[in-house]
Amino acid sequence: MAKLELSKFKMFEEPPYDESQVVNLKELCMNAARNSEKVYGPVFTAKYIKHSLRFVIQKIEEEPPENIKTLDQLKEYLFSIIDKYPTPHCALIYAGFTTEKELQGQIEAGLHVATMGFSSDAAQHPNCKERNVDINALLTQYYPILNDLKTVNCTSGYRKNEDESFDIVFINCNVKDACQMALDNGALNQTVGGLPCINLSTMCKIFKLLSGYNWDYKLLEFDDPLCLLRCYMI
Repeated sequence: MAKLELSKFKMFEEPPYDESQVVNLKELCMNAARNSEKVYGPVFTAKYIKHSLRFVIQKIEEEPPENIKTLDQLKEYLFSIIDKYPTPHCALIYAGFTTEKELQGQIEAGLHVATMGFSSDAAQHPNCKERNVDINALLTQYYPILNDLKTVNCTSGYRKNEDESFDIVFINCNVKDACQMALDNGALNQTVGGLPCINLSTMCKIFKLLSGYNWDYKLLEFDDPLCLLRCYMI
């Protein structure tokens, strides 16, 4: 793989908060789990908790309490181990990937993965210019929102492409532990639309609110220490 030339990227300012303040990401993950619980029922919660705790065991090599049976109890436990593993939200993201993989084929299965899958045809026709969308202005609006959400704590930047798409790079992403373990365990294999990225999925939803148009993405590189993704209008 060719070395990525970061000099061609316009880097965002470093987030004005540290990892200990990335609380909203844990809350967003728990909210997503509660929504999935409503769709799948108790089977989702049981699997989700099981996979979250298995993730933690591999990271801190410590057995969790045996009485964790609800999402609230799981949340309380994950907050209690921040001093041992500062990114426990990765356990929730990993559990989401893995549980949904196991439940594919049941009612509503794979729904959120399918909604963020990209269309290869749309990727070649981003339509930014004809829709009069200024990518630089959009990203300028996006960054303060990202800081308000406090969900991402890593170095990032972007570069515009001639086809009206743009590339995003994340260096030492604070959710990469979850993606790497899910990929290693097969939870991200053969999903609709390729490998998902929680950061770009969130970005596309924000861009929809800001521009009024739909956006999607695809993963170009998943490597240490960076991820490279392409984002485009559809």
